Order: sequence, then structure tokens, then C-alpha cells
Amino acid sequence: MLVAYGTTWVNAMDCRFEDNQVGFRFNAEGTVVTHTQYANNEFFHNGTAVLLESVPAESPLSFPGSVFEDNDTDIDNRCGREVNISQTTFR
Repeated sequence: MLVAYGTTWVNAMDCRFEDNQVGFRFNAEGTVVTHTQYANNEFFHNGTAVLLESVPAESPLSFPGSVFEDNDTDIDNRCGREVNISQTTFR
């Protein structure tokens, strides 16, 4: 599980999130944005693969080359942040 909380920003590329209640949780405030692409990640068999509660970026988050498979919920976008899934695979 990966958590962004407080005033942090996290980058995750080429990671595998598997068998978690929540694989990647973003609940942060602040102005430091280092990267908005979460490329080539695998999200397998999670309750919720990605939970976006609060994301300080204005640019859309994207998941190019990432694979979401057999999650109860792939992306729970509670904060309404723009998300680009045009190069993402869902199975």
C-alpha cells in the first residue's frame, strides 16, 4: 500500500499493488507537485486499487501502461480530480 498524506506528493512507477484493502491512497494538501503520471503499475486483487480523496495537482493524473485487474473498485475518485485513463488497461 502507498499513501500520500499531509503535504506530501508521491510518485509510483513500475510498481505492483496486490491484495490490499486500498492499493494507492492519495489524501494530501499542498503545492508541491513533482509528477502526475503513474506509469506501468499493476493493480491486482485490491478492494480499491486507487483512492483519490484529495489531490493538490491541477493537471490530470494519468496511468499510462498501467493494468487494473480483478479489483472491487479500480479508481475511486472522491475529489473529482481529472484522470486520464486513455492508455490504461482494465481487465
